[in-house]
Amino acid sequence: MKKHLDVITFGKRLIELDDLHPEYSLLWRAMTRTKDPWPKNRVRRWILAYCLFSHCGVASMLCDYKDWDHFIDVATELGPRGKTRRYFRGRWMNQGLDYLQKNFYTPHDVILSLIGTHDFHTLTKRIEEWPQWGTWASFKLIDMLERLGFITARVPVNVEMDKKPTEGAAIMAKHYNYSIAEAVGVLCDKLGRFYAPPRYERPINPLEAETIFCKWVSHRAGKYEPGKEVRETYEELTGFGTLAKDLRQYVKVADI
Repeated sequence: MKKHLDVITFGKRLIELDDLHPEYSLLWRAMTRTKDPWPKNRVRRWILAYCLFSHCGVASMLCDYKDWDHFIDVATELGPRGKTRRYFRGRWMNQGLDYLQKNFYTPHDVILSLIGTHDFHTLTKRIEEWPQWGTWASFKLIDMLERLGFITARVPVNVEMDKKPTEGAAIMAKHYNYSIAEAVGVLCDKLGRFYAPPRYERPINPLEAETIFCKWVSHRAGKYEPGKEVRETYEELTGFGTLAKDLRQYVKVADI
């Protein structure tokens, strides 16, 4: 059985391979390039669609629909879901989309309602009030908006994490006799020389630690090697239209 990496080394490899959240980097490159940059409104709708369906191809298909009728009609026809949103279909999807349509004039208005500076916990609780928005989806939405520069989120050390990253932090905490909050802080300190993609304007913080711990649990089980999500992102962007193809050019599969 292949020996697994310790969490510090594993985290370094994720950052070096741009495998923390490769989709963030693709959006950032498309949005900031000199020639024909993606409009910010399109990027925001892409983020919303990704948090709903957890699939880069589906998000790329939906992000140019500015009204709910077209957005929902096309979403209903699309089958793929990421693992974290595999149950977001049928009546569950209808419940989630119906609520957003009734409370926000357009898909873009969902994101506009969050723009600004927020306390992370307060914003998380607010998003989790929307039907079908649990810990993963609310965390992901805040994280993507923060990393792409659309909001400022004040992040405490004891950030609320989903079950899997909490498990990873607990493993590290037990090994070193830390609390879970201390384990998160130590991981951030150990990775302090790295800066958070895709803007690289601040050091690694608990938002990145959450992702590292989550993927590390899968790595310990033999189900995740650094670079896996980069490859999966490339696959998800294959066969989903021109916008997906546009993003796919930025995937660094050859570097793995």
